[in-house]
Parts: sequence; C-alpha cells; structure tokens
Amino acid sequence: MKGKNLVAIVVAVLVFLGALAALRPAPQASVVVAARDLQPGHVLTANDLKVVSMPQANVPKDAFTSIDEVVGQTVAVARTAGDIVRQAHLGQPVKLAPDEREIALHVVDASGLGGTLGIGDKVGVVAVVQSNDAELQGTFSKAVIEGLRVTYIDPDFVARDPQEVEAMPTDTGTGLPMAAYRERAHEGVIGVAVPTKLQAVLYDFADPNTPKVTRRVNALELLAALSSAGNATLYLYRMPGDAQPFTSPGLWLPDLMVFPATATPTPTPEGWKPGMPTPTPAPTSRP
Repeated sequence: MKGKNLVAIVVAVLVFLGALAALRPAPQASVVVAARDLQPGHVLTANDLKVVSMPQANVPKDAFTSIDEVVGQTVAVARTAGDIVRQAHLGQPVKLAPDEREIALHVVDASGLGGTLGIGDKVGVVAVVQSNDAELQGTFSKAVIEGLRVTYIDPDFVARDPQEVEAMPTDTGTGLPMAAYRERAHEGVIGVAVPTKLQAVLYDFADPNTPKVTRRVNALELLAALSSAGNATLYLYRMPGDAQPFTSPGLWLPDLMVFPATATPTPTPEGWKPGMPTPTPAPTSRP
C-alpha cells in the first residue's frame, strides 16, 4: 500500500508541475518592426520603426532588438506596418540596367510560387493558352522566356515566415495584439526586369525530321499581350543560379489523350454452331 501511495504522490506532483509550466508565460523578447508601410529605397528613420514584444522562440535570427541598429539603413524589400524588420530586408534595392525595363505581372499562389520568391531571384515564364477555335479546341503550354530578375513583390502577397506568424506579437505600449499580422493575400503583383533586346522563342521538336522553329519577340510586348489575353495564363518558375538552358516544342494537351483499343463485332462465320470456339474480333484504334 505504501508503494502505491508513493506512486500516486509522484504522479500528482508531476501533474502539478506540468500545469504550472503550462501556465508560465513564454520568455518574451523585444523586436523592431515597421511602424508604417515602407517601400524599397527608403532610408529608415526612428519614426519608421517601433519595438514590440513577442515570444523569444519566434524571433528570426536576423531580427533587430534596437531601433538604433536600423536607423540609416535602406529598405530593399517592401514592408507593411507591423512586419518584423530583418537584415534580409535591408540593403540597396534592385536597379535596372540600361538595357532592361520593368514590367508588373499579376499572379496568384499557383502562378507566383505561393509568394516565396525573393528580390533578385531569377525566374522563367510558362504561357498557357486555351484555344477556343471551333475546329481546334484544347490547351497549349510553352516555356517562353527565362532569366528575368524579380525586382518587386507585393508585400501582402509575400509568404510569411513561419516564425513571424506562429505567435502574434503584442505592442509594448498597449499590451494588445498587433492587427498588422493579418492573413497574407493569395494574389498580388510581381515586378520583373526584362531585357529590351529581342528574345528567341525556340520550338525544338522531338522528331528529327521536323525542323526547329524560332520566333523572335520583344519580351515586354509578349508578357503584356499574354497578361491581357483572356484565354492565356502566365506561370512563373524559379531558376537556379547555374541554370542550364533547355528547349521544348511546347505541349498541346490533346496529344496526351490516348484511347484504349475497342473491339469491333465480327459477323458469325457460316457454319458456326453453339459449343464451337467463339470468334475473337481484331482490335482497332479509335481515330
């Protein structure tokens, strides 16, 4: 009996300690956040920033704890009010080369990699076009251009760092949760730097007897036309730093449709009687 009582006491103590630990608030840390919306190229002042409190476990490694550490630095990535200011967000914004122009592309999660792109990333573009011609209906897709630099990302579309959204920080002045930590948008605008020289869109067919076809286009005009076409959608894809060039013929989706062979009824041979082997019709392919 004494042993059972001892076990019960130990269990009760452990339960009490666990409940006590659960009630104990998590260690807090001071973090510098944007006091207002900040655009790339803006030189930070003390009025642009404020310090809030949030669970220490959720503080990004490159966050700042003092406003003095940040004042005078330049914003490279747009921040909205309440966003944590991190070292990765600071620096000189991307500048256009003399032979580049910037164009904005409207994207959604599926076409914009879920907002995970960063300033300076290299991307390619796949155009998906729906043909509504009465005699030729279907979907065609083609990788049309590569090597575009990301110059801007809609702040509301940027994917949130899990550390930033795991817990909602509180304002040290009011002790209230910060409303700026709202759900991210699932569509937005991404800016890309596009070369002004003509780009080659190459159709490289698998059949060696089919000659390659090249169309030379201005990428600005191509992207603008595809963005405004009601039957076209653009998809961005991320490129590695050492990306190897590739070509393709494009994909006509109906070509992937393969129909199973269907049996054609065979007339009963003359002289056939019940009990004799049943004739097997030869399979034919659907045109």
